This record gives sequence, structure tokens and C-alpha cells, in this order.
Amino acid sequence: KDIGYQGDCLPIRSISEGWNSNLGAFQEFISQSEVMIGRLWKGKGKVDDPEKAVARLRELGINFVGIDFDQTMINIHTGGNWKGTSDELSDHVRPLFIPFVVRAMEEQINIGIVTFSSQTSCIRQVLDNVFGQDVSSKIVIRGRDRSWQYPPPKRSSSKEPASSLRGMLGDSSSGPPCVDGKQAHMASAAEEIMNHALME
Repeated sequence: KDIGYQGDCLPIRSISEGWNSNLGAFQEFISQSEVMIGRLWKGKGKVDDPEKAVARLRELGINFVGIDFDQTMINIHTGGNWKGTSDELSDHVRPLFIPFVVRAMEEQINIGIVTFSSQTSCIRQVLDNVFGQDVSSKIVIRGRDRSWQYPPPKRSSSKEPASSLRGMLGDSSSGPPCVDGKQAHMASAAEEIMNHALME
């Protein structure tokens, strides 16, 4: 059965496997994705086994999952104003996400944290605490910390990577960029992952 949607955990299908369509097609997929998978621990589509969740993502051809932080990865809402330590906040990480994230990354499914919080440094420390730096360093974080923008500035070089998301999400030839909700967060995270892969 499909995994039910109950929250903000939003997967994006493989960009490199046929996603050369326009903005409308991407928005339609986002809408379909919201039905496919959500918070993995509650609702009618409850998933108790991270292995099964990851297997289902692979079956659907998904290679990127953007996970909300407050009241999704963690069981409280910080309001973007956490006053405690990162160690204290780490205690609030939902246990299911630990094996899920590790297993997903083992299966070449990229993970991003997409949040409206500006406390991305604290979130990074939480990820370091919970997953270790080897895993944490591969998780892209997009929050309201003004460290990124989407669409990104136009490159002066003509050597724009063919796999860039810009043509799909923000190029003037395909309409306005997807910036509603956390779509810009996810698109920026996915582009960083893709650009990093091209450099390897």
C-alpha cells in the first residue's frame, strides 16, 4: 500500500531519470508526492519499519527526501528559537528517523533538512550528534539563515550543468520558480546535491 501523507516529509523523484519536463509537470509531481508519503510514524499510512519505507521509496524511483525539522524529525517545535544545547535538542529526535536516514543514504537516497527555522547551525550539531559527522556532512540543510537563495544567481559561464534544476524550476522559459512553502528549500538542496555529484 502507498504510504499515507500526514506531514511535511516530501520526496522528490529522481531528477536525472527523465525529469526534463516543465514547471507544471514538476508541480504536479509535488502534489502527487504529498499523497504518497508524509511523516513516517503516524496516520493511516503508518510505517513502523524503516527498511520497508526505504524499499518503497526505491520502488517509486525517488532519490531525494526533504524532511521538515520541527515536530517532524524532532518531537517538539522550537519556533526557531531554541535556548537549550544541541545535546538537549538531540534527545528530541524521533527514533524512527535514525535508521530511516541511515538506510536511505545507504541506498543512495539523498536526505535534506528543509525548515523555516534560522537555527541551522544548531540543527547541524543535532545531526552530528545523532548520525555522526560522516553521515551528517552528506545531509544538506536549508533554513531561513540567508545562506542560500533559489533560484540561484545566473551563472556567467556558458558551462551550465545540463542537469541543473533551473530549467525545470526557475528558468524564464518555463515560468516562475517554485517558491511556495518549502519548494524553494527542496529545490536548492537538490541542486546542491546534484552539483556536488557532478564535481566528484
